[in-house]
Amino acid sequence: MGNELQSENDVIMHLSNKTPRPGRICPLLNQEDNTLHIGMSTGMGGFEAWPSERFGHVISNTIKNLYAAGRLIPKGDPQTIHPNSPLFISLEYLVEKTE
Repeated sequence: MGNELQSENDVIMHLSNKTPRPGRICPLLNQEDNTLHIGMSTGMGGFEAWPSERFGHVISNTIKNLYAAGRLIPKGDPQTIHPNSPLFISLEYLVEKTE
């Protein structure tokens, strides 16, 4: 992940754009220990997940804060990323409604 996500707002804007694309981060919840991870395409159809802390303070804290605030919710069924990996469930960002 490059340095393009330098603020909480950058991360939120990134998560708001659900268009599949290279470099798109995908928040995940490890179903075995309830830890937050971030998944990302590695190219050629590959996908990997790493603990959110690996992505630095801004991204990690934003993901944790959004999850704690109920703005990242589980989507779909838990699945493994590759054989012998833990079960992960994708977390979808809920866009804040303005009134």
